[in-house]
Amino acid sequence: LDLVEANPDTMFWVGMEYRYIPSVDRLISEVHRGSIGSVKMLSIREHRFPFLRKVGNWNRFKENTGDTLVEKCCHFFDLMLHIVASKPIRVFGSGGQDVNHLDESYDGKKSNILDNAFVIVDFEGGQRACLDICMFAEASKNQEEICVVGDAGKVEACAPAHGAKAIDVDIPNFVIGRVDPSTRRRRAESDDQPPAPVVPEASHIEIDERLMEVGAHCGATYYELEAFVFAARHGEAAQVDALDGALAVALGVAAHRSIDEKRIVEMSELEVDKYWELRHRKHTKPLRQRGTMSGANSYSESLQNLANLATALPSDGVKHLQQDGWDMALRADDQ
Repeated sequence: LDLVEANPDTMFWVGMEYRYIPSVDRLISEVHRGSIGSVKMLSIREHRFPFLRKVGNWNRFKENTGDTLVEKCCHFFDLMLHIVASKPIRVFGSGGQDVNHLDESYDGKKSNILDNAFVIVDFEGGQRACLDICMFAEASKNQEEICVVGDAGKVEACAPAHGAKAIDVDIPNFVIGRVDPSTRRRRAESDDQPPAPVVPEASHIEIDERLMEVGAHCGATYYELEAFVFAARHGEAAQVDALDGALAVALGVAAHRSIDEKRIVEMSELEVDKYWELRHRKHTKPLRQRGTMSGANSYSESLQNLANLATALPSDGVKHLQQDGWDMALRADDQ
């Protein structure tokens, strides 16, 4: 962070690709434009398969990774901070290693990474968020499900398992329902029967089949790399920078401390308040969004860029997700 702060003209981009999943990006856009009023609650659930095997089995030990809520879930804590846009003040977590890797041992050391947890985050503005992570729940319809509730509505987004190569377009992956808060208040004063149910709007945010084939996270790899390439070539600021990354990691550290010490952890204990203030000042001027669905034009541009890619992706018979996504982003920006 000190190095980045000392070099303000050098772009430092942190790879938080979950922001760029099309259905999640639409959710973020609706929340930030006020479609559901003032945010009050946020829940993020990831139910998925266990960690894959990595080089040297580095991801089997918390000494290497900071443990699951840091290495894996920093992406979700980044989403919390980005969506709620309020300073986190306290964290409470409950979790453990109950199913995965219990019989694995490397060089005489047993695997010790967490495989399930609940984490609650309280924010300065009165909002609260909950993370539900389970690494032995691959028997799930969706891998990620995100729900934001405001005083004027509720919005939900979901994404399939990361190994999915296609999506059923007939199944909604984005749902939004709106209410009039004044109607709620009047009803509370006069009605003694449940109200008629609010019928939300359900839709499917399309993901180009080529993006599903190229990489994980439902096209997010492409959209984030496209935004990165554009920013690098045009001298724009990173959409996700070192401050964003540090604060997301800090929430993970606080969550693990809470689990280990069986107590509520105040974020002030981690001495990261100054980074939140720096981040807040940085984001008072909105950055141009490109390569995501934050605006209809940017999404249309991305799809057109993708359509313009006439040459085949490089292939040696093995899929290289990041390299292929990078190649697509570079060539799309050249169109």
